[in-house]
Amino acid sequence: MTSQRRVEANRRHAKASTGPKSAAGKQRASGNSYRHGLTLSAATNPKMAEEIERLARMILAAGGAPDEVSARAIAETQMELVRVREARRLLLLANALEPHAQRFTGEGLIAWAEEEWGLGLSIHVGS
Repeated sequence: MTSQRRVEANRRHAKASTGPKSAAGKQRASGNSYRHGLTLSAATNPKMAEEIERLARMILAAGGAPDEVSARAIAETQMELVRVREARRLLLLANALEPHAQRFTGEGLIAWAEEEWGLGLSIHVGS
C-alpha cells in the first residue's frame, strides 16, 4: 500500500508536470503527434490494415467479441498500441544513438549499435 507521504509527493509532482506554459512551448508541443505520425489511424497503413483484419478474424473466431464490428475495433485498438510502442521505441533508440551519430553515417551507425549493445535492429536507414 502506498504511504500518505508518497501520495502527497505524487500530487505535488503532478501539479508541477502540467506541460508547457508559454505560448511557444504549447505551439511546439501541439505538433508532436503530427511529427511522429501518430495522428493517422493504423487502418490507413495498408500493411497494418491487413494485420487488423487478420487479428479481427482471430478475435471473432475465438469468441473474444460478439460481432465483426466489435472484433475489428478491438483489433484496431491493439494495432494502435503496437504502433505507438514502436514509435516510442524508435524515439528512444534515436535518442540513445544521437551522441554517436557524428562518428557514423547511415548503416554504419546501425551496425555499430548492433555490435555495441548486442541489438538486432530492424530499422531501415534511408539513403
